[in-house]
Amino acid sequence: AGLRADGNWHRCKLAPCALLLLGIAWSISDLRQRLLPSYEKDDYRDAAALAHIALMRGEPVFWQADRETAMYYGLRTAEVLKPGSIAPSDPLTAASGACSLSWFRQSLQTHRAVLVVMSNKADIFDPGGECRNTLDSLDIEHLASLSAFDVLKVTGVKSSSRQF
Repeated sequence: AGLRADGNWHRCKLAPCALLLLGIAWSISDLRQRLLPSYEKDDYRDAAALAHIALMRGEPVFWQADRETAMYYGLRTAEVLKPGSIAPSDPLTAASGACSLSWFRQSLQTHRAVLVVMSNKADIFDPGGECRNTLDSLDIEHLASLSAFDVLKVTGVKSSSRQF
């Protein structure tokens, strides 16, 4: 309404200035939310993309994070695994749950590697530290650190663990 020429000279000058200032404020706000580290979000999209790549290579994925979000980004998930569950023969994404050494051993018998997508929110998804302890007994390669995830590749069981 302020842009219409109704004969008021001040309104005709102030309205474009106000719109310009509003546009500048929105642009600054958008750039801050996009670029500043303090506005980083949990990076589920990138973690899911890495999981998709592993699944396309035929590797199973152990998803130690929010199951519903994995499904939102198109990852097929199993029911929450129980300790000692049989590893799936087809590559699929396993939901958070039993992070057992036997699951990884069984998976590695039929697949050369397992991708592990682990949330940095250990208090929610690994409250007792069981999964981190299990991963310590495996041969792992650190693939990526996202804002809220560690992405690891499990290629075997450490030799000291095989004796037990």
